[in-house]
Amino acid sequence: MAGLGGGTGAVLAPSIQADIIDYDEFTTGNRNEGAYLAVWNLIRKISASITAFIVGLSLQYAGFEPNVEQTDTAKTTIQALLSLMPAVCYIIGAMLLFRFTFNEKEHRLVRAQLDRRSPDLAQTPNGKIDHQAPDYSTSQAPEAITDET
Repeated sequence: MAGLGGGTGAVLAPSIQADIIDYDEFTTGNRNEGAYLAVWNLIRKISASITAFIVGLSLQYAGFEPNVEQTDTAKTTIQALLSLMPAVCYIIGAMLLFRFTFNEKEHRLVRAQLDRRSPDLAQTPNGKIDHQAPDYSTSQAPEAITDET
């Protein structure tokens, strides 16, 4: 079961991140992937720090001693840290994921509207794509997500 949760997190998160970046561009007219990736990496690093802190405190209170036979309390604590702690985190993540309602159909519609908005994608003489961001500062709010694509 742990492999299923870990594998899902490794595949699903980047996919959802790309969808969120597209939706943000749809609603604001700006590509902010740099800001999103910076925040997501900051959260990942903070989470790793908190995890290391919790593990260290738990092992200290359980009487863990390196390079010796561990007490039953230390063994039980290690088992809990390797099983219960990740399970609780995966359950919390799954509960949050169920609240995510942006589906494939909506993303397709958003992507189609973004593609229609960006006829300014042009090839430069060196063959690279040059994206000139449209100016949305004078426009109204972005059009709603509809099937009329």
